[in-house]
Amino acid sequence: MSKLDLSGPSAGQSSVMHALDLFLDIDHKLRQRRYPAPSDANKRADHGFMERMRRYMPGKHRDYLKFVAEYPRPVREVAQNTPAVREAYNTAVAALKKLRDAHMRIACLYVVTMSRSTKPPVGCPMFAMAERMEREAAKAGPVTGTGGNELSLLLKAGRDATARAVLKN
Repeated sequence: MSKLDLSGPSAGQSSVMHALDLFLDIDHKLRQRRYPAPSDANKRADHGFMERMRRYMPGKHRDYLKFVAEYPRPVREVAQNTPAVREAYNTAVAALKKLRDAHMRIACLYVVTMSRSTKPPVGCPMFAMAERMEREAAKAGPVTGTGGNELSLLLKAGRDATARAVLKN
């Protein structure tokens, strides 16, 4: 029997978020020098999470993301070298950061609420996740999201990576 590779539902599985990140050149893996420098918490986050989530996308979506990633002239580079484009680029990055801020609040509220709520009945799709969350809470460790990562650390790192993409004038 082969090993299954599963992850709970996660916004990281959304092809739209990946396309925006690639198009705007959001550096989740901290490969590029940007200001401000990543915090220690950002450095501890799971930098391969977004890439792993692509395994759960339809093949055509992965193909499109590969196409966007390999585009020879990234929009961030164009915006750096074209002042007329820079403001629009920064507005797009700011909007993505605002979306990530809202997602972080909603996800943390949902996961924390679910981790403290009454256990769903056996057979309910949420049962396995609730069981796992109870085990995690019993360890007195950080709250993990449905993707199995330390929730606030991962979401803050994504938000901060987005903020670092803003171009200075």
